[in-house]
This record gives sequence, C-alpha cells and structure tokens, in this order.
Amino acid sequence: MNLDIKIQIDDPFVANINKALLEKTAYTALATNKECDSFELGIVITDDENIHRINKEYRGIDAPTDVISFALLEGENDFVMPPDDTLHLGEVIISYPRVVDQAQEQKHPIEREMTWLVVHGVLHLLGHNHETDTDRKAMRAIENEILDKIDFE
Repeated sequence: MNLDIKIQIDDPFVANINKALLEKTAYTALATNKECDSFELGIVITDDENIHRINKEYRGIDAPTDVISFALLEGENDFVMPPDDTLHLGEVIISYPRVVDQAQEQKHPIEREMTWLVVHGVLHLLGHNHETDTDRKAMRAIENEILDKIDFE
C-alpha cells in the first residue's frame, strides 16, 4: 500500500507524539479498505482551543471534542480530485489535551487513546459512521480489530 501522510503537531505537543505510531496506525486502518491501495491524508494534533473553534465553526457545536474528521469525499461540496490512483481522504484533527484526559479516565496509556482516535478518524474518512446503534457496534468492531493488530512497543 502507498500512503502519503502529512502530520502536523502543534509545538507544545511535539515531544509527546510518536509520529511513527501515528503513521503505523493510519496504515493499519487504511489496510481495511480493499478498494484502493494508495491514500493521502493529514493528521493534525492540536489543543482544545483550536478544536473548539473548528467544532463550533464547522459542526455548530460550541465545545471542544476529541477528534474531528474532514473527509474530502463526502457532502455536497466534494473537492475535485487529481486524476491519479490515489484516494485523497482529508484530515483527522485530534485534541491532545482530550487524549490525555480520556486516557486517564479510561486508565490506559496515552498512546492507546491516541491510536484509537486516529483509527476512529480514519474510519470516518473511509465512510464509516456511528449514527445508529447498529453502525456504532459495527464501527467499534472494526476499530477493535484494527487496534488488535497494532503493537504499541
């Protein structure tokens, strides 16, 4: 599989982020898609203030959140894609402070929470959702299958 991934990490969090784990996680999640083997996406690690602003502006929700996915291939405003064999997916934006808080709440390592949010965001880019209980259970099963394949060492 060919994966072109752009990772942007806000300065305060650079030392805390394992870029290789983010790339491996995205690769593992994308390997579930059998229709394409060339992908491009971005991952942004930011703070609560930025994700709050984005959540309010684009989703109408006046609060920070843990992860937001901006898929290039959904909605009325599909972007024109380059004429190549690469699936240009969009961006996954994650709040590092939410990652830390949620890891503490769940009593698991920060890396595990970050990995789960990357998987969750990438699955949204691939068209998965959790609008219904059935969708939520199906998406959670895929997430767990992917997470089981990732070695956190």
